[in-house]
Amino acid sequence: MAKCLLKQEIRTTCHPINKPVFSALEALQQPSLSTQRPIISGPKNSISKLVEEINNWLGNDTKMIRNKAGDSVFLSKDETRRVRFDFNRPNPHNNSHMHLEEIINNKWNKSGQIYPVDVPHN
Repeated sequence: MAKCLLKQEIRTTCHPINKPVFSALEALQQPSLSTQRPIISGPKNSISKLVEEINNWLGNDTKMIRNKAGDSVFLSKDETRRVRFDFNRPNPHNNSHMHLEEIINNKWNKSGQIYPVDVPHN
């Protein structure tokens, strides 16, 4: 596996996106500690569809890193798009969520929190 050097000078191992995203999403089907419910519920094919959509949006040669909390962040090859999961430390919010982010005019444009439908949005 190749090494990546990020702007924050953090070294991490790069991964092809399919397996890490699928593993991260499969983990979300386990009960969370705070709610005792799965973060994502529904058939496996809906998770596969989400993985496919993330792959399409980020493009080929996507890299995976872990933030300081140990959550997965997936970056496009040119590092202008990212999918960030806030599961281990959702602060300042109370519940696990994710973000879709894109650089526009040299600033990260955030989607806002994206929560599973059966999780309180706070």
